[in-house]
Amino acid sequence: MHLEEQKEVHRTGYIATSVNLAWTKLEEYYQLMDDTPAYAVALFLHPKFRFNYFKSRWTTKTLQPYLKPTLAAIRKLYNTEYRDNVTETTLQALDSENQEPEDIFTAFLNKDIQLKDEFDTYLNGPPLAVPTDFNPIQ
Repeated sequence: MHLEEQKEVHRTGYIATSVNLAWTKLEEYYQLMDDTPAYAVALFLHPKFRFNYFKSRWTTKTLQPYLKPTLAAIRKLYNTEYRDNVTETTLQALDSENQEPEDIFTAFLNKDIQLKDEFDTYLNGPPLAVPTDFNPIQ
């Protein structure tokens, strides 16, 4: 956003050249992120950020076009590397997280409903607060 503002303020001169060169370098990194979505996946998997990070930060006309390709790259990585490793038990746990306990009749009616995809469940879930002393390695 800062570079976008500076492009409007400085249309000619050395600063304008520097701003344009900075944008060129950023576009190179955005392209690398499209090719190898490791950074985007790391942000997406962080419980505090998820995909809301991108939606809230990439609001300029220059960054908006990167939202769909970034989500597509994250989803592609999930589908090719992880989707088949999700167990039925995991999916049932995800499905039951957001439901009230059912009576026998409701359970019978819902028994054949397709379980949610883990990716979509995570994508649409709310960001979670992470304590400052949290250590994911432990």
